Amino acid sequence: MPPSKPLLIEFNLNKEILVAEDSIYYKSIEGILYTKLSDDNKRSLIKYPAAKTVEETNYKERDDVASIAGYAFYDCTQFTSIELPKEIIEYV
Repeated sequence: MPPSKPLLIEFNLNKEILVAEDSIYYKSIEGILYTKLSDDNKRSLIKYPAAKTVEETNYKERDDVASIAGYAFYDCTQFTSIELPKEIIEYV
């Protein structure tokens, strides 16, 4: 078995989260940390950067998200509302 590569996740002053392109588990989409798509074409939201600059005070989650980590929006005070798809099945 080849040695595993170190996981490269970079928090850029908590404004965006960057992930190595060859990560097999995680993906950064617009600076937000998600898992890669699963077999059923769903992913999990892991972390929304607390200091991410946004133009809107309302956040609408992607339709391919099926679960959200418990502290994914921790310290995100820039939003007045967060809209989640009906398909969210789990908050972990």
